[in-house]
This record gives sequence, C-alpha cells and structure tokens, in this order.
Amino acid sequence: LEHQQDELARALAGVRRKMFGSEGSVAVRCQCGYPLMPLGTPAKPLSCAQYKQWSCDGARDYGGCWYGSKAASHLSSLRRYHCPVCLFDLCECCYRARLRKVAVPRTQTKVWDSSIDT
Repeated sequence: LEHQQDELARALAGVRRKMFGSEGSVAVRCQCGYPLMPLGTPAKPLSCAQYKQWSCDGARDYGGCWYGSKAASHLSSLRRYHCPVCLFDLCECCYRARLRKVAVPRTQTKVWDSSIDT
C-alpha cells in the first residue's frame, strides 16, 4: 500500500509539472499571500468564517468584481472563497478569473478550463 501511495505521489507530481510547470499546487491567494479556502454557498456551506455578511473584495481590483456591475455578496448564491487570516473574500467569478491568471502562464496555453463545478 505504501508503495502504491509513493507511485501515485510521483505520478501526481509529474502531472502537475507537465500542466503547470511546478510540482506544487496552483492556488489563488489573498493580498497577503495566504491560499483562499472554499466556504461554499449559503445553501450548501462547506465551512464557516468569523462573519456571514460579506462582499467580494475583487470589487477593489481594476475592472471590479467579475460577478457584474454590483459586487457579489452574501445575498448572491455564488460560492465564497475566504482568507481567515486577513479576512479577504472573493466570489467564485473573481476566484475563477484569478485562477486563470495563475494557471494559464504555467500551461502556456490560451485557454484552460478552470471549471470548479461539481
């Protein structure tokens, strides 16, 4: 069993190296450098934060929140990604946009499917 785990770990490292140019994982991070944690939606929570009312911090970026003219918030049905250290929140639209920015240069392709739907 340990031998199989080692083989799987090596295979996974190879796939990551081939797809992303690195053996480490691709992670969207907050402005302080911490990886964002998925919290799910209000209807299907995966975890919790210190506060329930939130708005997407992607609205502060050039171009604003990818959700639309009004930033995503706790009132939307979008998934929330959260940094518990600096209390940074992104909606799933902004998370996907940032994921594409992280992944595309590593894959050196113009299109990368960053779908996180389950």
